[in-house]
Amino acid sequence: MRRLSPTAASRYPCAMSAELPTDATTFTRIAAPSDEGIRIARFLADAIEGLSRSRVKTLIEEHRVHRDGTPVTQPAEPVRPGACYALDFPAAA
Repeated sequence: MRRLSPTAASRYPCAMSAELPTDATTFTRIAAPSDEGIRIARFLADAIEGLSRSRVKTLIEEHRVHRDGTPVTQPAEPVRPGACYALDFPAAA
């Protein structure tokens, strides 16, 4: 998959890139029916190449992961089919 610019990502709110970002970017993905019950941390880590579950957990603790616009607070929360999950990556330091 190709990486979307932040502007393109806002126009396509649930498009997803499989690459790690190099700047502040939001990546989103819609959960498929086959994703039901998978822990959010695993679901998102598997969706983006090079992203670990521990990194996703940190992003969740920093309130940078949302489901349908609502902050996700538990990395072990099960994925809901049809939900749009978004990760807000901070800018590289």
